[in-house]
Amino acid sequence: MLKPWERQNNERQKAFHMFTIYRDLGPLRTLDKVKALYDESNTKPISYAQVAKYSTNYDWVNRALAYSIVTGK
Repeated sequence: MLKPWERQNNERQKAFHMFTIYRDLGPLRTLDKVKALYDESNTKPISYAQVAKYSTNYDWVNRALAYSIVTGK
């Protein structure tokens, strides 16, 4: 069984990569920060709307919460 913070069966690699950025930002995480960090390390920037769509579609908030409960991060 997959843990919530692992890549989900239907999750695109790009979306999971951005989720790991979000997850690892800790309690002060925001989608703006995810977008900025993603854009820094990629030649093709992503729109804020796409980041928000990934966050909603792949339930980033609850997955990050589950990760922080288990790891204390």
